Amino acid sequence: MENALLLLREDPRDVSDEVIGRITNFKEALRLCKSISGLNDQQICQELDIDPGQWSRIWSNNAHFPVEKITCFMNLCENVVPVRWLAMQYGFELRPMKSALEKEIERLTEALKKSELEMGVIKDFLRDIKRK
Repeated sequence: MENALLLLREDPRDVSDEVIGRITNFKEALRLCKSISGLNDQQICQELDIDPGQWSRIWSNNAHFPVEKITCFMNLCENVVPVRWLAMQYGFELRPMKSALEKEIERLTEALKKSELEMGVIKDFLRDIKRK
């Protein structure tokens, strides 16, 4: 049932807003981030240079997750569940920024639509002239 609730999108590390909205605290967001990454605790500790004892204390509520390692943690886990959770807590949603290529495609698409509209007007004008 839990797997069905994840409502996974195209990327298996991408979780729906509905699932993230059910998370009640930041540590749960970190836990989901870790869980969907498929990485084990040893791999994460090694990559983030966190002592395994400290890691254990973090998850047993006897220590805090090191704030300076949150972005490294999300990069390692290849998802941004914690930052999406934070954004949702303040009524925001996150979207990837458009790349330069995507912006250029958007600009060219708009220019094409404008040109097609102008071409339609010219064709109508020429049809009207032929009829006269």
